[in-house]
Amino acid sequence: MEWTQDGGPWRAGPMSLYLKSGFWQLYDLNGYAGGRLGWDPSSDLGAVNADWIARTFGDDPAVVRAVGEVLSRSRETVLDGLYIRPYAVRQVFARGSGPSGIP
Repeated sequence: MEWTQDGGPWRAGPMSLYLKSGFWQLYDLNGYAGGRLGWDPSSDLGAVNADWIARTFGDDPAVVRAVGEVLSRSRETVLDGLYIRPYAVRQVFARGSGPSGIP
């Protein structure tokens, strides 16, 4: 595991927590959903997820349903599986980048 403090909060910690190669699908979904919700804040999140799943994995209804079910459980699964659960449920700021009062 590589540690670094240059480049702001994104790079302030173990690099393995911030994927730069490999399985990017959850990052891609977050970017897609953020863009769609920014464009239309009243969008149904389930429909946004289903649209992304169909574009990414194919529009077979069984695939969309199965991947959607996995994604709906992903937060709990990640939190339950992480040995760093207290870290995962808190906001983490790099030194000097957080709200005033955080050194």
